[in-house]
Amino acid sequence: MATSIATETLDRMISTLEEMVTKKEIQMNQKITLEEILALMSTATIIMMEEGSLIEVDVPIKVVGDIHGQYEDMHKLFGIIGKVPDVKMIFLGDYIDRGPQSIETIVYLLCLKVKYPDRIFLLRGNHETPAVNRIYGFYNECILKYGVGLWWDFQSFFNRMPMAGLIAKRVLCMHGGLSPHLTSLDQIRQIKRPCEPLDRGLLIDLVWSDPTNKGDGWFYSPRGLSYSFGKGVLLAACKMLKIDLVIRAHQVVQDGYELMVGKKLITIFSAPNYAGQFNNAGAVVCIDEDLQITFQQLRVPPGPTCVRSCPEVACVPGQALILPQIKESACTPQLKTAKPKAEELKERVEDKKEENNEKAENKEAKMENNNKDAEKRNGGEKEEEKKTAENEENGKHRRNSENNEKNTEKNQVELVMEDLHLFSNGIFSNVYKGLLKKPQHRLIAVKKSWSDQSDHNPMEVQILTMLNRMHHKNIIKLLYKFSQEYPDQKICTALVFEFFPMNLHEVRERYGPLSILDIKLYTWQLFRGQAHLEKNNICHRDIKPQNLLVNHKSGMLKISDFGSSKVPFDIDAKSVMIFFFLAPQLIINILGYPTPRDIAAMRVTTKVLQNNDFLGDLIKHIDQNAFELLTQVLVYDPIDRLSGQRFLENSYFNELFDPQTKRNGQRIKILSKKDFECAIAGDEVLPESTITDTSEM
Repeated sequence: MATSIATETLDRMISTLEEMVTKKEIQMNQKITLEEILALMSTATIIMMEEGSLIEVDVPIKVVGDIHGQYEDMHKLFGIIGKVPDVKMIFLGDYIDRGPQSIETIVYLLCLKVKYPDRIFLLRGNHETPAVNRIYGFYNECILKYGVGLWWDFQSFFNRMPMAGLIAKRVLCMHGGLSPHLTSLDQIRQIKRPCEPLDRGLLIDLVWSDPTNKGDGWFYSPRGLSYSFGKGVLLAACKMLKIDLVIRAHQVVQDGYELMVGKKLITIFSAPNYAGQFNNAGAVVCIDEDLQITFQQLRVPPGPTCVRSCPEVACVPGQALILPQIKESACTPQLKTAKPKAEELKERVEDKKEENNEKAENKEAKMENNNKDAEKRNGGEKEEEKKTAENEENGKHRRNSENNEKNTEKNQVELVMEDLHLFSNGIFSNVYKGLLKKPQHRLIAVKKSWSDQSDHNPMEVQILTMLNRMHHKNIIKLLYKFSQEYPDQKICTALVFEFFPMNLHEVRERYGPLSILDIKLYTWQLFRGQAHLEKNNICHRDIKPQNLLVNHKSGMLKISDFGSSKVPFDIDAKSVMIFFFLAPQLIINILGYPTPRDIAAMRVTTKVLQNNDFLGDLIKHIDQNAFELLTQVLVYDPIDRLSGQRFLENSYFNELFDPQTKRNGQRIKILSKKDFECAIAGDEVLPESTITDTSEM
């Protein structure tokens, strides 16, 4: 990496990057060289290493949340809140990934940092780590524009970024949140850089943890990494750290900001209409000389559109920082979810008919021309016979097309949905809860995802359609599917599912440790569903508590979220697995593949499971039979691993099918002897599928 960057080069880079906002034809890699970016990073690294791991700044200042490569929106935000050096700013991380211009975003901010080091401060987010930005776009963007070497250089730079900020000694800022390991601000000051957040500890919590309103304590995070913390933890931390407020980013919030956990915490998110999916505002926190807090918002047109125009500006008044009454926005956005009406469905059917008729006519005309050309070339009776055969075949295709149209029209139904509201959001889709009023009356979950391809047929839809034919009671049931096209040619695919109120992770959080009977009940159903997927050659790839839907009242469990699933026909086995982060030497097979002896050495024993490496795990509370069952499951070699029917018929689960067994004072109604017999027979003939009754919710 170069040692420094010349002032004239820096000014030219800033000018070029600002010009790119209005002149779309300018390509960054044609105007700014790799060597110039490396020199910029080198200079910025020196500045940031001198600032310390905990940056201490004074007011007035503006706090900016996630940007995620939405470079044009960032400049629109600057048009509202002001620009550096006129305004002092602190950014809370996540400059890259998911948006179209991650490199432009981070390079522009680094240019400002080098030119005005005391007016802009940049913290590290969870996307400034290789395990994350290898997957969500930044890696591919680096390769496309400059080569993989730049990606590696950025990882080295990210390891040297500050981890948190302290404003006026009273407001603590970070990307993620608090940590159970944090008892003093000196712990952040003493973080030695370069450093890389791993899987646990203070570093990972600062960029990954989240607040929750579900309780007062610490909870395992539904993200599968770090923790969630409640109001009691926050209040205790504010007192212990001698601060008044925590400002963090990391989560999409509808207004761009949200007051949480007793108004002692603000979540700020600055990427409007995030990833074209969320219809959210972007916002910043403004803190003036008197520690008065206001919020400024940027809105872009709703819907999954990439058009960035006509921003709306909203300044939201606030109160003194030391007072708890911080006023929220007066303009609450309305969630708009399309309801397919009968008229729309009829129009779609008619449009589809016209499209199919036009295709059939074009095909006929093309065939006629081909036939005439063939007659001219060859002539004779053979060509006449060929023409007759082609006409017959064409008639067959036309009849098939007409039948398909009839089937399409027959399969169209009118869906009337009410009270749809955002229930949960993920990386690639949103889930809405609502009431289906027609053609049947029940609670539903509507999962929406977007694509640029008009003929897009997600693998999830293909898999669920196939599974629906078999009605397995431990697989979520797809009820309906519809699509909507937006003006920017993006296609929204909506999947309508039966609704389950909780997932297994939420059950664990709400009710605490599961009883042994519940563990058996949910485990048996999980393995039954997984055996059915394996039998049908489906690799789910993302089975975790958050994707296991549960009706805790009845004890029913269903495997859900097939968005990452694959049907591995001729696919290389490595591509079927989820890629998160692998050591380079493993990726290129320097170490080779494990031998049978290596595999045998990895076999789990009850002695290993019972040692102190599993601190605080429930595994210590299960009986010897459960230990022995677990050791047979945790086997590397799939030939020796206990799974499928052999697992389901294990005597450990016998009490589930004993009519005398009581769960919460009642017999287990969701499982019967017939279920057991079907399961160990491979579910060749499935019993009647259990439909979730809305009255149970």
